[in-house]
Amino acid sequence: HYKVVRGVYDCSGVSTQKNSRSKYGTKKKNL
Repeated sequence: HYKVVRGVYDCSGVSTQKNSRSKYGTKKKNL
C-alpha cells in the first residue's frame, strides 16, 4: 500500500491530496 499511495500522490500531487484525505486519511497522516 505504501508504494501505491505514494505513486498516486506523487502523480496527481496536491489535487489528489484533498481526495486522498477522505480515502486514506490515517495513511496520509503517517506519510
